[in-house]
Amino acid sequence: MKFTISCIALTALCSLTSALPTGTDPGSGATVILHGATNDPNDQYTIVVPFGQWTATAPSDPNRLSISTVEYDHTTAACTFVGVDQATAPPVEANGGQLGPPQTIEEILCNSVGS
Repeated sequence: MKFTISCIALTALCSLTSALPTGTDPGSGATVILHGATNDPNDQYTIVVPFGQWTATAPSDPNRLSISTVEYDHTTAACTFVGVDQATAPPVEANGGQLGPPQTIEEILCNSVGS
């Protein structure tokens, strides 16, 4: 009897936790790829930025890379980058997502655009 009740409780708990949002739904944020200034393919990292929330890059960038270019879907998101050297480092979409000047990015804010 106790085993049956435990199984029912465990099943209920699993169904509740699987219904919780994960925050990685593509509709809830932007996936941003940050490329290091060295052009070494190993010097890059990817971070999911929830829409409308400033997101620190430190957990994803333990080596504090100097970032020269960024990639994200400009049709779904508009992102602002805050670097260590200046208040904002806006990417130039027409120039391959280049940031100027290359610097370590501290925080990113992305907002949803379009539908």
